[in-house]
Amino acid sequence: MHEKINLIVNSFKILKTYTEKIKHKNYVEYKNVGSIFSYNDRKFRKIQNFFKYTLDISTYFYNPLIKGNNSSLIFYTSDFVYTIKVINKNEFNTLNFILDDYYNYIINTNYSFLVKILGCYEAHNIKFIVMENKLKVFENIQIFDIKGFNIMRESKNKFIKKEKDWIKINAKIKTNELILKCLEKDLLFLKKKNIMDYSLIIGMKDNKNFNFGIIDILTTYNITKRIEFIYNLICLCTRKKSCTNPERYFERFNKMVSEYVFKLETS
Repeated sequence: MHEKINLIVNSFKILKTYTEKIKHKNYVEYKNVGSIFSYNDRKFRKIQNFFKYTLDISTYFYNPLIKGNNSSLIFYTSDFVYTIKVINKNEFNTLNFILDDYYNYIINTNYSFLVKILGCYEAHNIKFIVMENKLKVFENIQIFDIKGFNIMRESKNKFIKKEKDWIKINAKIKTNELILKCLEKDLLFLKKKNIMDYSLIIGMKDNKNFNFGIIDILTTYNITKRIEFIYNLICLCTRKKSCTNPERYFERFNKMVSEYVFKLETS
């Protein structure tokens, strides 16, 4: 796994040391010793500049217990500012499909919990995205991945916990109505773009300090997911799966976070 990470890290350095830059229709090719493709380069650079991010993934942190959807490879910059995730063809296609609307949404929304995707690249036939790290740090924190489809979902992974683990500790994030409305607005955007299987990632320190955000936003309810959904309906052994249509996913996710995750403070 470290070999693949090193390929990505070393290729990414070309963005700063390139000797040739070739513009294609949907991507820019940066060349030096080797090359790296930057998809929708101009739009992602606008996102980076707007939110004042300067991408640098020269050193990294990797924990094999941390994986994305479909067990995809994820690692972090050593300062924990950025998350790097290897994506599959479907996720790549989804990103291209929603990018214009996603860009307009995060740029024009005053407060959004959607993860900020800062770049999409390909090197050595590996497609990957660079995102902000919603958790900021990993030292002395508990991490929870909340989807809401099953409150009895318990993690076998000691590092990333699930719904049942969250409910067990009886924790609530104190918040106000404005934050909940912003969160719901994000969820409505994902539903409109036919997105499902996203998660609320929560980092908790000392049982009182929280960082959270919405991640894994590149799974659409396509024909494969529709077949999976139908199969889940007729096969009892798979009823715990998260696959469902975006409308239903939105409803149960919103219900989970409203009832179990947040506590509305009244003035």
